Amino acid sequence: MKLPKEIIVAGKTYKIIKDPKKSGGWFDTGTQEIRIGTKTTNDIILNIFLHEIIELILVERMLRYKKPYEMEENGH
Repeated sequence: MKLPKEIIVAGKTYKIIKDPKKSGGWFDTGTQEIRIGTKTTNDIILNIFLHEIIELILVERMLRYKKPYEMEENGH
């Protein structure tokens, strides 16, 4: 699956980093990086990528839901 090298969300440029040793995805607003694990099928990689982008948009707009009984931090 060919992913972009970077993407702009809320006026900030996020670098896309592919990790062939992992599956799943996560992002860091401090370093402005989105990591996508590519140890899975192309369909799943696309779903992970879209999930992380949507979640990042919600975080940037302060609309991400955080349950009060979850971990101290919500995310990675």
